[in-house]
Amino acid sequence: MTSILPIKNDKQIITRWTGLIVDINAQKLVEQTLKDNKELQETQKELFHNQEELQRKVIELNRSNHELEQFAHLATHDLQEPLRKLFFYSDTLKRKYSASLDATAVGVLNNMASAATRMKELINDLLNYSRLQKQNVPFEEVNLNTVLMEVLKDLDIPIREKNATIEVPMIPTLIGNELRLRQLFNNLISNSLKYSRTDVAPRITIEVTTNEDNIVMKVRD
Repeated sequence: MTSILPIKNDKQIITRWTGLIVDINAQKLVEQTLKDNKELQETQKELFHNQEELQRKVIELNRSNHELEQFAHLATHDLQEPLRKLFFYSDTLKRKYSASLDATAVGVLNNMASAATRMKELINDLLNYSRLQKQNVPFEEVNLNTVLMEVLKDLDIPIREKNATIEVPMIPTLIGNELRLRQLFNNLISNSLKYSRTDVAPRITIEVTTNEDNIVMKVRD
């Protein structure tokens, strides 16, 4: 910090200058330290707030997972009984009245039994999925050709209603989790059907390429 003043004689003529130079580095260091401390306190306060928010969300997530597990158990238990009745009545119709039914009616009964079987599998998948949330996801060999055929079978009605064309190539067996892969392709294809244009029949294509040790899949609609 520099301060300079003129020295004048009786005639107000400057005869010399006087001044001082003070090193205020220490003062600036103190000011900067105080500023840094204030910013550090603000950062610590924000970090503490974020930690509290993270802890709250972890608690909520654990509660949601617990509720999901409870729901899955209740749903699978409550849905088993109507399925058993569906199996019983369809089997009774086939045994007692198959002789008096034409081929179309028998086909409808078979489709109903097949749909009930698939519904039972989906209920079991729901229960298994809820269990997966608490443990590591098991990875194993998955035949995606079979998985995709079952997904298309589940979506048979909306596919026919939309007059959609689904192109599925042969897919190599890969390592993954069958339940989640099934859900993935079910979501992709059902969304393509759901959000398609009303004046154009949907065309959904699954493409498969290999890249070194990876299998690259694209779903195009």
